[in-house]
Amino acid sequence: MRIRFFLLLFAGFGMAAPPLSADDPVPVQPSHLHPYNAVSSFYKRNRGEYILQTEDTETWTLFQKYLAVAPSTTLLLPGDTEPDFRRRAEIGGGTAMNATELKQLLDANPSVRIFFAGETHNSVADHSMQEQLIRDLSSRFAKVHVAFEMFPVFASDALSAWASGKISEREFLNQSGYYDSWGFDYRYYRKIFLTAKLGNISFYGINIPRRISSGIARQGLSALPQQDKELLAPAPWYANSEYEQHLQSFFSGMMGSHHGGNTAFFIQAQSAWDETMAWNLAKLYREIPADEVLVVIAGAGHFQKHAIPDRFAARAGENEYRVIETRREGPLDDPEDLRVWKIQLTETSLPEAYYSGLSVRGKEGAVFVLQAPPKGPLAALKHGDLVVSVNANAIREPSRLMTELSLPEGGDLEILIERNGEKQSIIITETERTGL
Repeated sequence: MRIRFFLLLFAGFGMAAPPLSADDPVPVQPSHLHPYNAVSSFYKRNRGEYILQTEDTETWTLFQKYLAVAPSTTLLLPGDTEPDFRRRAEIGGGTAMNATELKQLLDANPSVRIFFAGETHNSVADHSMQEQLIRDLSSRFAKVHVAFEMFPVFASDALSAWASGKISEREFLNQSGYYDSWGFDYRYYRKIFLTAKLGNISFYGINIPRRISSGIARQGLSALPQQDKELLAPAPWYANSEYEQHLQSFFSGMMGSHHGGNTAFFIQAQSAWDETMAWNLAKLYREIPADEVLVVIAGAGHFQKHAIPDRFAARAGENEYRVIETRREGPLDDPEDLRVWKIQLTETSLPEAYYSGLSVRGKEGAVFVLQAPPKGPLAALKHGDLVVSVNANAIREPSRLMTELSLPEGGDLEILIERNGEKQSIIITETERTGL
């Protein structure tokens, strides 16, 4: 079952908390999904298929240059009756494969030093792939640098402190602003963050603050305050008509009312988003020694249709990257671009959490319950309850509440609430927290 938990993150700064009025509306689920999440990954062949035949496997490398020009070329060896796309991948990439072949492709591409690992944000399978990629690369390179879409650049200090073991997991979630900037259940990503224990892992944020992309989408790039413009990538920006047409088609089909119907502003916002992440990656990549590698974790849409990889290549002067895309079902089509690896994965689900369905709202430095989960120990909560603390840790923001609820620490949880002026405790036993 897909886990759903709802948060409205309205920051409050005052200490006094007026009661939640009965007239305050219970909101619909806010979307934390970025626009590209709904877009399927696919490639269309618009060139003929060429077949090259060789008697000697050692001559495969002679075709590398040709394949780079005509990526739909297939290699046949004597005795082959069907094209073996894996052989083509072993030359330089571009294959449809299953997850067990990822290690073989890494073996065959030892000089590649940047990997774009795409994801659907609430996919357990995708995050398992990303974790395994990081662990495998950590045994091949002196250091693995992992850059995340989910964190803005200013969260990098907290990410670095966590990776170096200087702060606790609770401090990491709070200081990085995980639930403020992202909102997806921490359990999807926790194993990735635990790769820091390998000892040769560094983490970075590469995104812009959400207010900037949202502001551009509403009012356009020209209306952005100067101090926010200075956080964006410098000109020139990568221009590509196919990229813009793809965004325009997507916006028209699915997002027409989400941003007030302004297609131009939506394209500007997405371009600012992709261009600035590519710029931050290029700066990071130039600082990495030759015996170290960079892994980029972001929504799959950011790695398609001339988005981040092409912009990164233009800014860093590095075209030898690999993009890892995943699919769940159906036949895997062989990608046009030799730098794309497609992997077939079987999806699994997170166990349902006891906080699934909880909806809260921050109001002037306090957190109020809007809707309780339909079952479990938190079903005892009521609309309007003030959440005072969790295990004596004061709760003044919805993000802090979710941090306390989703941390997989052992023992019971005591949630102190205030209802009609009286304080009450709700105990979550360790058994009820199973699955975290």
